[in-house]
Amino acid sequence: MMIVMENAARANATAPLLPDFEVAKSAPAAANVGQTQSRRFLIHPFADFWLLGGASILLFIALYFGIQLREGSPAVQNRFYQLGMAFAMLSLVCNHPHFIISYKVAYGRGASFIFRHWLSLIAVPLAMIAAFTFAYFYFDTSLSEVAAIDNVNATMAAWGLTFQFGIGNSLGWEVLALSVWLMYLTVGWHYSKQVYGCMMVYAHFDRYPLANFERRTLQASLYSVALYQFIYISQFLDQSARGASYSSDMRFPGVKMSVVGIPEVVLTGVTWLVVVTSCACAVMMIRKFMKTGAIPSINFLVPWMAFHVWWVFFSAVPEFALIVPFFHSLQYLPFAYRFEASTIKRNGWLYANISARIIVLLILGFLAFEFVPDKIDSWLETPVYKAPFFFVIAFIVFINIHHFFMDSVAWRFSDKKVRDVFTN
Repeated sequence: MMIVMENAARANATAPLLPDFEVAKSAPAAANVGQTQSRRFLIHPFADFWLLGGASILLFIALYFGIQLREGSPAVQNRFYQLGMAFAMLSLVCNHPHFIISYKVAYGRGASFIFRHWLSLIAVPLAMIAAFTFAYFYFDTSLSEVAAIDNVNATMAAWGLTFQFGIGNSLGWEVLALSVWLMYLTVGWHYSKQVYGCMMVYAHFDRYPLANFERRTLQASLYSVALYQFIYISQFLDQSARGASYSSDMRFPGVKMSVVGIPEVVLTGVTWLVVVTSCACAVMMIRKFMKTGAIPSINFLVPWMAFHVWWVFFSAVPEFALIVPFFHSLQYLPFAYRFEASTIKRNGWLYANISARIIVLLILGFLAFEFVPDKIDSWLETPVYKAPFFFVIAFIVFINIHHFFMDSVAWRFSDKKVRDVFTN
C-alpha cells in the first residue's frame, strides 16, 4: 500500500487534525476547535483498531480454534471450504477499490508530481507493458533457441543453484512466470512499508516520538518478516512441484514457475532473524518506557502484531493465506478515507458525493481486474492460441506490482498534500 510518513513521528505533535464529517458540518465554531485539537485518529480509535489489524488477529484466533473442530464436524469443515469463495467475493468491494484508489492518489497530483517520481509512475508501468507485449507476440518462441539463457542456466547450476530459466516454458510462459515471481518478491516489501506507515502515523497521533535507531529497529523487524514470507512461499511452491523442474500456483492457471530451490537452512536462519528483530522491538519499547515513561498505544502496536500473524503464523491455518490480501486492503481503508475526506466539499451533497465515489471505485475495480482482461482474452482467443487467461494474469500482476511502486512514492510525508492531510 504505502510508505506513509518516514518522518511522521517528527511532525509537530500539537498540530490539529482534520475534523470528521459530522463535526465539520454541525458543531459550533468554538466546539469545533476543541474537536480538531483532540482528534488524533484516522476514523475513530475503536474503528482504527479493527481496520489496522485487530479484525485479522481475531479471525485468525477463531480459525485456529476452528481447526481443532473441523475434522470431527462436517459443518465446521464446510465453513472452511467456503472461506476462499467468501473472501474472493469480498475482494470486489475491498481489494479491487484499494488498488484503484492508489492510481488517483498517485496520478491525481499533477504532471509535476508524476515526472518527479518518473521511475515508479512512468518507467515501471512502461517496462511491464513492454514485457507483456513482447511475451504476447513472441509467446511460442522456444527458450532453448536462446543461447544466452542456456549460458546463464549453466552458470547458476555450476554455483549449485536450483533455479533455471525457461524449464519447460516458451518465452511467453516464462515472462508470465517471472512476473509472478517478481510480484511475490515485492509484495512483502510493499506490505511492510504499509505497516510501517501505519505505525509512524500513530506514533505521531500518540505523541510517541521515535529516534532514528528505534525506527530502524521496527523496519528491520518488518523486513525480516517480508523476507520470511517470500522464502516460505517459494519453498511451499517448490514442494508442490513434487520433484519436477517447475511448480504452479492455482491462482495463475497454466503458468509454470521454475523451482527456486532455496535451502531449508536459509528459512531456518530467516526464522531466527524474525525472532531476534521482534525481540529487539520489544526490548526497545521496554527501555523507552523505563527511560521516559512513554507507552505505545494499542493502535500503534496492532499493525505490527497483525503483520506477524499474516506472514509468520499463517501456516498454522492454511486457508488464512487466501484472506491476508483482504486485510491488507482493509488496513489501507482509513488512510484512503482520510485522504479523500480532505478533497470532498462539506455541503448538502456530501453523502451523495461519497456514495458516487464508492460506486465508481467498485465499477473500475471490476472492469480492471475481471471484465476488461477477460473480454480481451475472449476477443483474441488466447485460451485457444496462447495461454489460458493471458490478459487476466497479466492485468493482475501488472496492477499489483505497479501498485507497490506507486504507493512507495504516493504516501511520503515529505509530500505537502500528505503532510497537510495528516497533521492539519
